[in-house]
Amino acid sequence: MRLWDVRTGKCLREVPAHSDPLTAVHFAYDGTMIVSSSLDGLIRLWDTQTGHCLKTLFDRDSPPVSFAMFSPNAKYVLCNTLDSRVRIWDYERGRIVKTYEGGHVNKQFCMTSGFCTTDLGHWIVTGSEDSSLCVYDLNTQTVLSTVPSAKADGDTNASNMGASYGSGGAGASQHGTFHGPNGGTGTGTGGRSGGHTAPVLAVNVHPSLPLIASGAHSPDNTVRMWMATEAVAE
Repeated sequence: MRLWDVRTGKCLREVPAHSDPLTAVHFAYDGTMIVSSSLDGLIRLWDTQTGHCLKTLFDRDSPPVSFAMFSPNAKYVLCNTLDSRVRIWDYERGRIVKTYEGGHVNKQFCMTSGFCTTDLGHWIVTGSEDSSLCVYDLNTQTVLSTVPSAKADGDTNASNMGASYGSGGAGASQHGTFHGPNGGTGTGTGGRSGGHTAPVLAVNVHPSLPLIASGAHSPDNTVRMWMATEAVAE
């Protein structure tokens, strides 16, 4: 792991962080800590100034970690693992406090996540190897909405996704629309219909608007913006 001065382009510090490839690095909001994740199954917290490792987090099964980031208040770490789960760690206590699963098809790898903890709501959005997006309620861990893959040979569709989560849950559309339990909808904003056609490698949530951005692997190669549903944004 390396820390760079963006003004000079010089490497300020190099830290031997993990035994396998790193998959993510993320600063805490105040810049005092960095969290890193790796395919070695470890999540590590670092002191930005000294480069010292402050804490190492790992599950007993130690699945490879594909993504990690601090919560907006920097009290927790959100991580994705290659067992198709998303977890929130209380890193001070060294324990998992919430686990999210069931939102992606055939338990494909969760690749990336984003947080929303504002007046718009409290939820997590995930992107996966199955080319879909999924929104979970942060507190209840239930699936609020999904955008399935738009691949012609994909095994997702509006009817079976809706049935999977029941009448109180969230359905999905192959036209890039989030459907929430209260009937609110949201659509892809670029004029293109449908979800991604390749694994979703990056997602992020707008800090003040109910917008989600997502980016996908080749051959999709697109960045798409999605308007969250009224139900999700409540």
